[in-house]
Amino acid sequence: MDTKGEIRSEMNNLTEVILNNDKTFHIPDFQRDFVWKSGEAEDLFRDFKEDTNDFNIETRNLQGYLLGNIVLIDDSDRWLVVDGQQRLTTLTLMFKALYEVFKKKVSNVSPENHFEWIQKLADLPKGYYKLDDAGNILGLLITHEPSLPFGDYYKALIRDTKGVEPRFQSDENIDEVYNTILEEIQELSDDQLFRFNAYLRTKVKLIVTTASSQAKAFQLFEVLNDRGRSLEPLDLIKNRFLKQLTNAGYGGTDVGEFTKNWSDFLNNLQISKRRMIKSSTFMKHFIIAEFGENVKQEKLFDFFHKEEPRIAANEIIPFSRKLLKISRQYQEIEKQPASNSYSKHQNMFILFRILGLKQLHPLLMKFYDSKQEIKDRVLDAAVRYGASILFSYTQTNTIEKELPQLIKKILTNDLTEDEQAEIIIEDLEKLIEKRRKTIEMIIPTKDFANARGTAQKKAVDMLKFIELYFNNNTAIKSVPRGKRISVEHILSRSLNINLDEYGYENHEEYREYLNRIGNLTLLYNVENSSLGNSTFSEKISAYEKTDFIITRTIVKKVETSVKGGKTAKSIDLINEYQPRYVTKNKRIWSKEDIDRRGENIAKLVSYLVSKK
Repeated sequence: MDTKGEIRSEMNNLTEVILNNDKTFHIPDFQRDFVWKSGEAEDLFRDFKEDTNDFNIETRNLQGYLLGNIVLIDDSDRWLVVDGQQRLTTLTLMFKALYEVFKKKVSNVSPENHFEWIQKLADLPKGYYKLDDAGNILGLLITHEPSLPFGDYYKALIRDTKGVEPRFQSDENIDEVYNTILEEIQELSDDQLFRFNAYLRTKVKLIVTTASSQAKAFQLFEVLNDRGRSLEPLDLIKNRFLKQLTNAGYGGTDVGEFTKNWSDFLNNLQISKRRMIKSSTFMKHFIIAEFGENVKQEKLFDFFHKEEPRIAANEIIPFSRKLLKISRQYQEIEKQPASNSYSKHQNMFILFRILGLKQLHPLLMKFYDSKQEIKDRVLDAAVRYGASILFSYTQTNTIEKELPQLIKKILTNDLTEDEQAEIIIEDLEKLIEKRRKTIEMIIPTKDFANARGTAQKKAVDMLKFIELYFNNNTAIKSVPRGKRISVEHILSRSLNINLDEYGYENHEEYREYLNRIGNLTLLYNVENSSLGNSTFSEKISAYEKTDFIITRTIVKKVETSVKGGKTAKSIDLINEYQPRYVTKNKRIWSKEDIDRRGENIAKLVSYLVSKK
């Protein structure tokens, strides 16, 4: 790969690119984290298997496999990796795993086959180490800028350093990819292993594009995609912003602030070691909130950089500050919906934990800096709108179509925050009203059975929504230690009943009714297990004692000693919309009861979303 001066592209096999390479590959600080996981590693191995008929075809008879393009900067004794980090890292891990398997084979094969295995083993370390002519280790083939958080763990894994644990998500990813590859290789027979070794060296190829300057490399970075996992749109956006700043004459301090803001903003999307907000998802939501436009992931770069850049050079640094600020709030909400600086109201928990509607982030983002009263009103409208979407069985991607239109409406006028909130809430109410009748029609007769014959998650979500939003039962978000919330079938699924007595024409109708919402309620798992296949009359005493109001009201009225006021009104509403179904002589839970309770729950959900 002697490519001094001009831009050059060559297609080479891995022996030429990696094993016989005379330079190290250096991962600079403008690179993103290592993001490949077991899925990408499995996909790559699956491709290799398909290309070789599961490593059963002789290598000389194969055409080869193109692993895509990598972009490098010629930096004297090393290559700076601009594009290709994920693949290069994975390939070194593959050579490392291959070495470990061959090494184990060497110690176990018979003496007559020993030399053959030793030969195969000989230069595999060149796939992850830099070696001198005598075979001494000079260092790692891939090095990392010290500021990158995952270089230490990669180094420890390659060097077999004991006692080093993954600290960051990138570390976890590297560990996951390595172990996935190792397991795949360990499953190969001896013949397959020989063929895979030869195939990897000679038939797996990369197009290596090299440049002598950072400016040219950034240009190439924009137009090339990496293998399997395309460049994230935000990588391209960042790169273009850097080019804008440089071309406009901004110096090191300004560029440094932008780079730090951008890095910190992306770090804010890391919720935990194992959880990360997808950067393109965040940017989609940000664009909806700020511009009132719904942009597909693959179009994010185009949104910012058409013929006329959407963000001028002098706006880029303030823009990065805003991203940083909003990403902190976004992270807080994702990390702990029940307690964050946006709102500590339980509606946050309902929206993001029960309903699970992350698509409504942009609505909240729009009012991040508003006074609390406005935020709480918008939040309540968001919860009811989200519930109307879910429980009317409207596709959730509808939110990303409707929300930008609502937000755009308030962007085009010089309005106060109060006026903006009023317009948004009014428009949400209209959308809710469109779906309210659908809720009343669908819910009572909907069969909520999943493929396993148990209740769908949506049914559970609906019951939890009622219990927390209407009944104000905080046990939903603070489940006692050692317990979990489960779905109780009021008429037990395995109960042997007289169909005529219960009002069913046949077994098919009976089975269909078992997972209607009228037959479903909430209990703790320990309560549910203790009831087993009991009859309805045998369950009454357990229902009376449970923490869940939606279940207690099946068999008894909710009472309060308070006369008048908010509490008394709330109790009256509960008894109106969740009436008891037990009479003195009632012994069974019939088809008629399921129908009646289903209709009542549908009316209650309709009432909750509309607040009429």
